[in-house]
Amino acid sequence: GENGSGAVGDGTFTTTGLARRVTGLQETKIVKISTGYGTIGTNNRHVLALDEYGYVWTWGRNNVGQLGHGHVQDLSRAERIPRSYFGGERIIDILAMGGESGHSYARTSSDFLYAWGNNAISQLGDTTTTNRWRPVKMLNWDPTANGGILKWQAANVGSNAAFMILDGNRFLWGVGDDTNGNLAQSTATSRTQLTRTAVAPGGNIQDFWALWASEQNSRKITFIRHSNGTTFVCGLGSNVSFVNGLSGSTTAINTGPQLIPAASNVLNVREVILDGTLSSEERTVHFVLENGRTLSQGYNAFGLIGQPERAGTSSNTQDESAVTSYPLTKYMMPGVRARQVIAGGSSLTGNNQIHGTFYLTESGQIYGTGLQRNGSGARNLAYASFITWSQSPGEGNAVYMPVSLSWAR
Repeated sequence: GENGSGAVGDGTFTTTGLARRVTGLQETKIVKISTGYGTIGTNNRHVLALDEYGYVWTWGRNNVGQLGHGHVQDLSRAERIPRSYFGGERIIDILAMGGESGHSYARTSSDFLYAWGNNAISQLGDTTTTNRWRPVKMLNWDPTANGGILKWQAANVGSNAAFMILDGNRFLWGVGDDTNGNLAQSTATSRTQLTRTAVAPGGNIQDFWALWASEQNSRKITFIRHSNGTTFVCGLGSNVSFVNGLSGSTTAINTGPQLIPAASNVLNVREVILDGTLSSEERTVHFVLENGRTLSQGYNAFGLIGQPERAGTSSNTQDESAVTSYPLTKYMMPGVRARQVIAGGSSLTGNNQIHGTFYLTESGQIYGTGLQRNGSGARNLAYASFITWSQSPGEGNAVYMPVSLSWAR
């Protein structure tokens, strides 16, 4: 792949079309790899790798110290970060963030957190906005007092970024950008160190999902699952195309999470996925429930919501009030239950009408819906060559409800 910053790790900065072995690792057994996406037209990609002994290896882009070695030179081969940089502790998890503001996170065996790289909005949690070329411990976090970490997640758009964790006592913590209330606090103020939410449903949080719209948009929403199965939301969507489970309003929910009404059927959520593009506010949110049912809300061109009678419209579907917009059940074959949804749109402005969604079912089948190819024929989605269509869409047409996929050869 593209290798201008050395992210391939083969010891060169030459783009290659062949798989190359990462140099520097020798016979090291790697158990996890994390890499942040890069902004369109740039080489801002770096890679973290965690080995079986709890060491972190890094390579690729390093313009703000995101590789953690104490310098800002790009690396084309893997180099190991000294364990002393993490207080002598073994690392058990890693997270790389890109998008023009490369930074990195690591979690130790005792659930302390370290971060390094870009720190423009204090996303590293050290109370400063100074970029860090080596790992620094994130402040105001005591894993023993708070029951450790159940989940961690980061999101960023350009130089804006945020980091969140769910502790063992079922409270959310956040640091970094909170312009629109996405950190689930009572006031929308960006945090410089990890700060625990003091408002409901804190103490009863089962899971959370932080969704940031795209590289060129600061829209951000956090969905929260209560232990009783209900769903809360906070932050700011865009127009009716990236809505919050409540309505098509563009007003930020910035004084604490709000309960999504039971009438929306967003209950016992297992996963929340965002399908979006860089431009035109074209975004769709998909909710996968524990019972395998899938709900969708937002942009519906090319059948992204998955209801054939609503095909072809780009506006969010509303109820009879013409104001309220609730998620809609995605049509699936009888007895088919979704286990996972993978959604995505084009990240190129010139092809921003390429949208498609995959559904992995509990039986192991894969279903798909959306646009197979744009009308100019300039770009194919990966599944265009092997999808079995329920109709004859033709080049540039769309499928408006999930249909089974099969291999062409």
